[in-house]
Amino acid sequence: MICHEHKCIFVHIQGTAGTSVEEWIVGRDWWEISPQSKHLTASTARQKYAPYWDDYFKFSIVREPVARMKSLLRFPEISLVNRGDDDELDLERYLSIYQRQGVVVEYDWRFFERSEVARPSHEKGTLYGNILDEELDYVGYFENLEEVIKVLRDSLKIDRPFNFHAQASSSELSRFIVPDLSRKKVQKLFWKDYEKFDFGVSVAKLEKSDDNCESAQPLSGAKKEATELKEKVALLTLYRDGYRRLIDEMNEKNKVVATLRQTLESVIEERDALATLKGTVDSLITERDALKERLRTLGEHAENLEEACQILKETVHNLIVERDSIKEKSPR
Repeated sequence: MICHEHKCIFVHIQGTAGTSVEEWIVGRDWWEISPQSKHLTASTARQKYAPYWDDYFKFSIVREPVARMKSLLRFPEISLVNRGDDDELDLERYLSIYQRQGVVVEYDWRFFERSEVARPSHEKGTLYGNILDEELDYVGYFENLEEVIKVLRDSLKIDRPFNFHAQASSSELSRFIVPDLSRKKVQKLFWKDYEKFDFGVSVAKLEKSDDNCESAQPLSGAKKEATELKEKVALLTLYRDGYRRLIDEMNEKNKVVATLRQTLESVIEERDALATLKGTVDSLITERDALKERLRTLGEHAENLEEACQILKETVHNLIVERDSIKEKSPR
């Protein structure tokens, strides 16, 4: 994510309150603005935002790996982290996409190929080291989010309140406790992150072997071909599942569109009915005005008629008076 208003670049690692941070800084989930750049490695972000990289404040947030894996269970279709029937973390799909020869590199598989984000500097035993593969100005801890926001508030000059959590976990997931076997598996997988970021787990007690990782030894031709085929199958499975979800989403949207179309047609009918009613009202107003004009004219005629009647009455009266006067004067 990049914000030109506050001159910052955020390397958003899934499961670290990143969406809440995005909404706090830019006012919206970055997915609504540029989905393909929501989850970038630091080196990919540096390439994409090269003109601003040296001048903008660059930061990220990390989280204790086991707690983060638990958080990723909210979106298994995207994160590829599942919960098995035995409640253990199922990392099979996760590792089939993100791990090669023991090196785990997380990237948004919906928009990128691994070859586009992998770097020679990426190494075994770390997740965050392979995502944060460029020097940043600040890396905060999810476990100390209040302090993170304080640092960002001071660095970016943001006064508005921070609202956490944009994507809250379900109560059932909140109660879920990661089993010891899965916990140890994640700790062994990312032991260098525990060493570098001091997540409260003794590094000396962690087994630094890669029992759950692919061998780092060069593969024979047949094994290499089988591995590549396995990778392709895994990707095709993801794309197939994504396609199915997309079809389902499109069907739901088509239903919404059909409903909106019906509503629009009803509105158009009502509009036309209102237009007809308006025409009728306009005609009635015209007739009313014509009647008012006729009544006014009749009123004037009535006044003239009344005046003529009065004159006629006076004339008749005068004639009667004159007749009676003549009668009196005439000799009998």
